[in-house]
Amino acid sequence: MQESINPTQGETPSPSYNKAIITGAALVGGAALLAATPKVARAVTPALTFADIPGSGDVKVLNYALALEALEANLYEQALARLIALNVSANDPVRSYVAKFGIVEKQHRDFLIGAIKAANNNTTILDGPLAGATFNFGGALETAESILDFLITVEDTGTNAYLGAIPSFTPKSPYLPTAAAIQGTEARHTAALIVIRNRKYPAKVESPAPLFNENNGIDGIIREAPFKGANPIPNTILAAVSPYIVLPTNN
Repeated sequence: MQESINPTQGETPSPSYNKAIITGAALVGGAALLAATPKVARAVTPALTFADIPGSGDVKVLNYALALEALEANLYEQALARLIALNVSANDPVRSYVAKFGIVEKQHRDFLIGAIKAANNNTTILDGPLAGATFNFGGALETAESILDFLITVEDTGTNAYLGAIPSFTPKSPYLPTAAAIQGTEARHTAALIVIRNRKYPAKVESPAPLFNENNGIDGIIREAPFKGANPIPNTILAAVSPYIVLPTNN
């Protein structure tokens, strides 16, 4: 895969963190509302669903992934800024890996933007329904430990999101190999953050087993929060991330 379209490259650049969403007119009062000058903002309620994502076929799935990657990229930015504010050393593994992984998530986001625009000269959800959207992670970014815990949950969510989106791609979609590559990157991020978290703080996050023997050596669906007992279909993922998406409104 060429460098220009390889969203999994750049996992080891020098240090320098966004899984969000798309929304339809029914949920935000139309694109005109988002284009207007916002006076106040509100979290997404009710939770977004896959039906709210613009586009069809592969473009719809790419917009879904872009919403999530936008959230992740922004999360890493906020997490890094918070770690700096907490005077966490640049040599600390928490800050170092947050910086590195943040670069990768931005690459994922930018790759998806390019793929959507190239598919049919489509505008993305970030140009339309999510224009002006911000992300509020509340108290999840209070301490270095809480930041790690939250990033693990979000990266786990991303891993499952790509797994659950596979059936929504068109048959023989040219984007499937790239989606699989990004999914693998999200899984590696999850595992690395768990190792760092358990080395720096009292271990409480179970390290993921590399393979599940009961599934013929194939990784199984992760059943951690927020999907314990539920399949990681797009609607489940969107319900998990919607509380962190803030949309501008005139109300």
